[in-house]
Amino acid sequence: MEQLKAGMAQVNITPPPGVFLAGYRLRDTPAWRIQDELRATALVVEAAGKRAVLISADLAGLPLRRVEAVRAEISRQTGISPDGVMISCSHTHSGPQTRERPHLILGTGGGWIKQTHDAYLKTLEEKLAGAAIMACKGLEPAGIGTGRGELRGCVINRRHPDGVTDPEVSVVRVEPRSGRWHGILVNFACHPTSMGPHEGEPVISPDYPGHMARYLEAMGGPGTYGMFANGAAGNVAPWDFHFMGDDLGEGDIRKAYTHTYSLDDSRMLGRLLALEAMKVWAQIRVQDQARIAFARQPLSLRVRTWPSVEEAVQEVERCKAVLARVQAGEKIARVQKTRQDILYERQIACFYPDLAVDDWGPIIGLKYAEEGLQFVQEREKDSGRRVIETEVHAVSIGDTACVGIPGELFVEIGLAVKRASPFSHTMVFGYSNDSVGYLPTREAFPEGGYGVTWASRVTEEAEGQICVASTRALERCREDRG
Repeated sequence: MEQLKAGMAQVNITPPPGVFLAGYRLRDTPAWRIQDELRATALVVEAAGKRAVLISADLAGLPLRRVEAVRAEISRQTGISPDGVMISCSHTHSGPQTRERPHLILGTGGGWIKQTHDAYLKTLEEKLAGAAIMACKGLEPAGIGTGRGELRGCVINRRHPDGVTDPEVSVVRVEPRSGRWHGILVNFACHPTSMGPHEGEPVISPDYPGHMARYLEAMGGPGTYGMFANGAAGNVAPWDFHFMGDDLGEGDIRKAYTHTYSLDDSRMLGRLLALEAMKVWAQIRVQDQARIAFARQPLSLRVRTWPSVEEAVQEVERCKAVLARVQAGEKIARVQKTRQDILYERQIACFYPDLAVDDWGPIIGLKYAEEGLQFVQEREKDSGRRVIETEVHAVSIGDTACVGIPGELFVEIGLAVKRASPFSHTMVFGYSNDSVGYLPTREAFPEGGYGVTWASRVTEEAEGQICVASTRALERCREDRG
């Protein structure tokens, strides 16, 4: 066992007003108001001359090529191996768009546009690397410990209201001998959608993870760094948000929803999570000796088979016909609606309380169908790419490990990864090192719906591949640390 050192640093990564935000496809205007600043926090740990870096960022996600650029700069400036650098995004839906391909805006503006801000993204790379470099320069002897708590009653499986969630709140406590600062890293699985889309006036915000970090820093006192790493949150959301599940029958679909989503909701969830994390943090005993290990495991995910252009055209025509009937004043019976039609109504009911479900459901359905047609047309022009090349990444400190997975992982997969881990305490970090979209369970594919249909690019094999790659990465860390 070797003496541990640690260093932490934090930078402001708030984009300029006027950027387009990630998440919520109906938003068709940029964000001109900063509700709360976005931040990135870096933790660097060292033992026996070996260093690892964990960076948490208030972003929806980050493509692998930008992660590699940050890793390369950190390595150039500090000598830390790129294999030891993990970047985990909170997945806030009120952060800047970082995916670089043009997107179809589903609101009233419509059309495919490039949403990313190139100058900001370049500066973002520099700031993420800078946070790690500053943390590295501040390395000093420290103790690290981990603990677990639970937060129940605040989240729901958004595909099935009685479905699986992961209530575990994992906490890492970092205590330097000098006592000049403290670090609290929290891992919890929940979509950062607690404040809703602010459709009329989108705002820049870290959502509940940012509020949680600020509450922790207030409770911890001067010099406290709060960090958040989201878990397997692909199908887990705040409160009573759900897209699929109970058959509501005819009538007002809004009766299923008791919450409107607001800044107050976001602050409340952040406060509740911070209180549980602080309770755990206060009971953690730190150790000042441990071994560090890390491993990057390649992951090749097969690209799924998409509908033919002819099938996509048929769906567009079907949606046009439905919309025309609605616009002519006809009320369409539930038995005549497809599962996708009902899905779109649920999305409207959840997030857009001022929009009429019966009127807007068909509009959203047609927009998605048109996007689907464009997608399969682009696929036909494709050079033949059939595999998404990405990675699973594991970092361990003593008997605690975190495994970074590059997308919107369904919660059942995250729980399986934890169960199979050879470490006594394992945290699953979703949205880490890459942004490949939704990673559903095999069982979810026959159901379709959001998170599977169109929103996921992988095949049913992905679940097994992720579990195997995660276990292998964790085992390599176990072997490396001896």
